[in-house]
Amino acid sequence: MATLVLLPKLGVTMEEGKIVNWCKQEGEEVNEGDILFEIETDKVTMEVEAREAGILRKILIAEGETVPVTTPVAIIGSADEDISELLGSGDNVQTNAGQARGAAMPGIEEERPGAAPKDKPILATPRAKKLAREKGVDLSKIEGSGENGRIIEEDVIKYLESTSAQKDSIPLEGIRKIIAERLSRSAQERPHVYFTREIDMATCLKLKDELNYKVTLTDFFVYAVSRALREYPAINVTLAGDEILRHAEVNVGIAVDAGKGLIVPVIKNADKKSLQEIAAERTNLVQLAREGKLIADQVEGGTFTVSNLGMYGVDEFTAIINPPESAILAVGATKKRLVVSEEGDIRIRPVAKVTLAVDHRVIDGALAARFLQAVTGLLENISL
Repeated sequence: MATLVLLPKLGVTMEEGKIVNWCKQEGEEVNEGDILFEIETDKVTMEVEAREAGILRKILIAEGETVPVTTPVAIIGSADEDISELLGSGDNVQTNAGQARGAAMPGIEEERPGAAPKDKPILATPRAKKLAREKGVDLSKIEGSGENGRIIEEDVIKYLESTSAQKDSIPLEGIRKIIAERLSRSAQERPHVYFTREIDMATCLKLKDELNYKVTLTDFFVYAVSRALREYPAINVTLAGDEILRHAEVNVGIAVDAGKGLIVPVIKNADKKSLQEIAAERTNLVQLAREGKLIADQVEGGTFTVSNLGMYGVDEFTAIINPPESAILAVGATKKRLVVSEEGDIRIRPVAKVTLAVDHRVIDGALAARFLQAVTGLLENISL
């Protein structure tokens, strides 16, 4: 029996997805577990596996299109099976949501009306598709020089060379567009209050040099923040309607520049992990983020975010809270500064300026100040 393949729901907040690449073409044989297509969500780009075997009879949603979850995107069936019913009303047909590779959340299976037939997908080699995605090129605008009009990598390069002088703007789309929408909404809906203070990083730097494993200052901040959140659970909250939800887990997100946009992978239960475990997990997550290989579970469930721009020489900055969280810590560069001690002596110390932003609807100023004081104390007197 022919099956409609639906766009799977890969996370609790996912509402739509963009098909960026079809890995199988119409007429090709599909085995269960084969990669059918790649989709771009509001967080990551993921591969979707086939859950049925058969022939890919029809692609309903072309590359580059964005559709809601559970939208029919393809039809899989036998080679000689009549699929006109699926192309028409779609009544009483079997549906299949596919499965994201490595994702913890299964696809949703439900009956949906059939989708109208789409134009045949653009023929292009994998290398051409990859380059087009990286450069933001619409393949429909390129004339292919390969066999049967297939677009090859050289066609994309020539197109880029011919249009480079004409480009004066970059379209706001994909992950970049969704980031803009989410953070704009956060800034509008959440009354941000900021708290800035200096932290003496001498103890952390000394310990960093003494440890027999690689660790960054970001790891120290995640370690300290997670312990402080355990001490101040009223910071580890989310406003949901008329209720304040206090999270049982301390899941700290780390803002990562993934090239095409900001990604916030999450270190789950950070308060229960050692500094070495945090460092190892952070290293792995950052690498996966920059390679575009994060799965949904690795970017879901954050309760607090640390954003460190110190490695770029930024002295201090304010960050927008990452929804649905209620607080974020912005970390500036650690630099040698003149510090006046309690005894009145002037000393040169390695100091980092940090700024805590909180949602004032759920977190009072005094509570935020005490939390930041706790983070400071943990860093200045850290002992493992």
